[in-house]
Amino acid sequence: MATLTIILLISTVFALGDAMKRPKTPCERARDAVINGPPGVYVPTCDCQGEYTPEQHWGSTGYRSLSLVQLTLWGHTIQSHLKSYFPYP
Repeated sequence: MATLTIILLISTVFALGDAMKRPKTPCERARDAVINGPPGVYVPTCDCQGEYTPEQHWGSTGYRSLSLVQLTLWGHTIQSHLKSYFPYP
């Protein structure tokens, strides 16, 4: 009887653990929608919290999009949220 109780308790914990997952973020939903798409399609890169990473790459186009550009001049950091497109070096 004790074994059955332990098994039921463990099963309940695992079932509750699955229900406690956080909802998918916009980045994760966008990534999942196109993950098996055609070559060259934009697939977002998400970090471990599900947020967009600062550098996003287009598929096989050879270009990358920087959503956060950070530049350091004479010890001062300048950040821009403008999107820029640069070919790979």
